[in-house]
Amino acid sequence: MRITVAIMFGLLAAQAQAVLLTPSEAEAIGDRVCKPASYGMLDCQTVAPPLPAAQNDPSLQPLPQTEYEGERIPALTVEAPIKPVLDAIPDKLDGNSVKIGWDIGFGTVAQYWEVWDNGVLRLRSRNFTQRPLVKKGEGGGIDIVSIQSGEATIDQLLAGRHALEIRLCNTASNPSSGGAGKQPPACTSMTAQTWVDGQGADALGGTPDAPTLGWLPNVTTGEPIELAWNMWWGVPGRYWQVLDKGKVLLESAAFETSDAHTQSGRVTLAGLTPGAHALSVKLCSALECSQSDPTGVEVILPLAKPATPVLAVQASTVEGWVVNWHLPRFAVASSKAMSWQWLDPVSGKTIGKLHESVRECLAGDARLPNTRVASYCGEGRVARVDVGASIAVRLCQGDACSDSAALMLDDQDAGNQPSVSSTAPSTPTSTSGVTVLR
Repeated sequence: MRITVAIMFGLLAAQAQAVLLTPSEAEAIGDRVCKPASYGMLDCQTVAPPLPAAQNDPSLQPLPQTEYEGERIPALTVEAPIKPVLDAIPDKLDGNSVKIGWDIGFGTVAQYWEVWDNGVLRLRSRNFTQRPLVKKGEGGGIDIVSIQSGEATIDQLLAGRHALEIRLCNTASNPSSGGAGKQPPACTSMTAQTWVDGQGADALGGTPDAPTLGWLPNVTTGEPIELAWNMWWGVPGRYWQVLDKGKVLLESAAFETSDAHTQSGRVTLAGLTPGAHALSVKLCSALECSQSDPTGVEVILPLAKPATPVLAVQASTVEGWVVNWHLPRFAVASSKAMSWQWLDPVSGKTIGKLHESVRECLAGDARLPNTRVASYCGEGRVARVDVGASIAVRLCQGDACSDSAALMLDDQDAGNQPSVSSTAPSTPTSTSGVTVLR
């Protein structure tokens, strides 16, 4: 099985060399197409660049620049592509592949485009085509074609929900760098969702009945909040989400009770940022969901100790480890000006380069079976020669920094470590007790 990218104006480079990359590495540079691999890694191949554009006759040379005093032309600004028309994506796929297509009929076009699946880059390409928008009839006439189109087929989709994002971008820097440069790319996004059956992720059938939230405090001084819900009688769901003002905080397939007609679940949220929150629960089967009424909660004081990142070994080799970290998004006001760096917890010295951006992901946690938490994330390769027996991460927003607890590297078995998953939880399970997010 492989990812097939059907781009009319460019194909994968012949005999392209596949490389295992972390999600952050796949985002950083280059045109590529990726598929999921073991331990949260991506198996990526380079996408062939587009054919070079036609050039002027070499004898044609620009006029020399003239220097003069007075008003100057302003610096170049980058304009985002106009929003294209996206082909319909079915709510439920017959197999494990999805076809993506889009058209721009007029306006600003893109330098490159990307496909993201559940927050993970699956395709970046500078290859485009043109597709007919209106075909000529039997009586003659002309075809009306797009000024820019893109087509791709992404396969090897795992069972469960897939949140797709298609981005069209322009940048003042080299497009092959994925927009890396001083000026951020100007992008236009389109989103869609679809569902892949199989491996316990089959929809139960029918829209679940709406859950009911248990009691929640109207005001809290920063202490953990226990959120419990029940669907007392009706059609059960396959998974559930906790939302705050419509944004997903976590997604889980773990239930306290689950039978033919009733379900319940609970989680304890520790570290909600100060301010007003509107918490609700959405119970889903495939993409069909029912949502509880929201309950308002106001947090008037932060935690005495800010939340810190959680580390895990994602994969290991003879040269070192791939280590990832995540921090629940609800515990941080925003990712603005967020940077991170590896840290030797014994000496307090930083290791390697400073990473000046983080990515958003749905991260698994060993303390929360079958649950993914909306988080800020990062990962990187750590060489054995650069670290001792343990490692930590320092996460900063401006001058405010927090260090994670130390992760003992020599004790890690990557095969038993949680990793950032690329698919939604698919199989419901029953649990007892209260799980705590810190």
